[in-house]
Amino acid sequence: MIYEEPEQKQKKHNKKTVHILVDYIKGNDERVAKNLINYSAGASKECAAITEFIYANNIIHIPHEARTAPGEILDLSEAIAEMQQSIALNPAVKQQFKHMIVSLDTNENLSNTQWQKTVSKLMGYLGYDNCRYISFKHNDTDEEHVHIVTSTIDMITRKKVSDSYSYYRAHAYFGAFRSVISGLSDHPFRFKPITDSAIIRS
Repeated sequence: MIYEEPEQKQKKHNKKTVHILVDYIKGNDERVAKNLINYSAGASKECAAITEFIYANNIIHIPHEARTAPGEILDLSEAIAEMQQSIALNPAVKQQFKHMIVSLDTNENLSNTQWQKTVSKLMGYLGYDNCRYISFKHNDTDEEHVHIVTSTIDMITRKKVSDSYSYYRAHAYFGAFRSVISGLSDHPFRFKPITDSAIIRS
């Protein structure tokens, strides 16, 4: 498994930040258009759901059809509004939201139920169990992966969750958890730092 935290260029997060992030991970218009073009050109074999809802934590307004409908058609405006409310818990914090990616090696896969457990346990291990977060699986690359967007503010303490050494903590988590996830190879956990300036532009 690969754990990534795309770099966020924006200095101070606001309500628009989470809207952009969630729109990106659920499958925005650009991603849908690219998939349809590839399908019609024969570059992809099927026109399946580009994204699939995996899990949400401390968010009440998830559409009823989230488990069965493609992520890109879901109306998440109420869920986004809930996540935006987290800003009021501690408005002094600059980095109000965090984007994380967990990827498998090529030819590995997990069921959506296994992804749900993986995301939930990882986020708890990293200290985000009292935060609002949402995750989607992306199906438009060779490597199966999920994107997670989380508030960094603990809803109970109103403090920012420490993300010090999160790469190393994720490494420890996956090292211990790999043995209970069936279907994964014994390849070592890898870090893949990336820069993603295209996701946050405001």
